[in-house]
Amino acid sequence: MAKEKIRLTECRRKNIFPGEIAKKALAKPMGATETSEKYYFSAKVSGGGKESQLGAVILGLARSLVKVSSEKNRVPLKKLGLSYP
Repeated sequence: MAKEKIRLTECRRKNIFPGEIAKKALAKPMGATETSEKYYFSAKVSGGGKESQLGAVILGLARSLVKVSSEKNRVPLKKLGLSYP
């Protein structure tokens, strides 16, 4: 993943979702589609708990990657269980 280019709710990822598990979970969609160095994203999340917010960010990122390039990104994301029909 690029050098901490993920910003969530105007704070860096490590402040909102600390720890290696969250870091790896956030990296999965972009890693699976080999787009880690290609895109920058920001997300604004509210409500729910931290784990639910993390899941929402990951799913939103996956959906965005499918929207950008459906034919290339759908299969790797589906293997991770992050794609929708």
